[in-house]
Amino acid sequence: MSDYKFLFNGTVYYFIIIVVYYISFLLSLKIGAVAASDRTTISTDVLGKLSFFFGVPLSQAFSFNFLLNTHSIISQALPITMMLLWVAAFLQTNKTKPINKLLFISSFIAICMCIYLPVLVGRENFASYRIMFAFNFVVTLLLIDTILTLHTSKNKNHFFSGFSLLLFRRCL
Repeated sequence: MSDYKFLFNGTVYYFIIIVVYYISFLLSLKIGAVAASDRTTISTDVLGKLSFFFGVPLSQAFSFNFLLNTHSIISQALPITMMLLWVAAFLQTNKTKPINKLLFISSFIAICMCIYLPVLVGRENFASYRIMFAFNFVVTLLLIDTILTLHTSKNKNHFFSGFSLLLFRRCL
């Protein structure tokens, strides 16, 4: 239970830091007598932002930004394939209750959204590389953890799945 308390406290502090940062930013604009641009306003288009998050940054994180032509069929299918392979490997190797599995996957997506939150609240949709570094790092750690879990599994089919996941990740 202390892990959840730690995660909750860290999330609360993260949100406090973001709010303090945004207020400081607005105050610096007022003090400097600089007009705020349209980019600095907060977006209220929740569905559009969710669509952007799942369509651009999350898929880029699972493809590690190595695919240059983002409109090709392969570059659009590969991140989805990687996500599905990860979910399948996680569901197959994790022996907890189904609700705990769903909670973990949901928590991972929520943490990814928290990482990307500074970009999601702004009016424009742009996959910022400053935040993509942290986002890619989290996804890479998750995939490495999955591969190591599959590697230490007694079932060699799990290891083959993990090796395939690593191969896909490396080829990108």
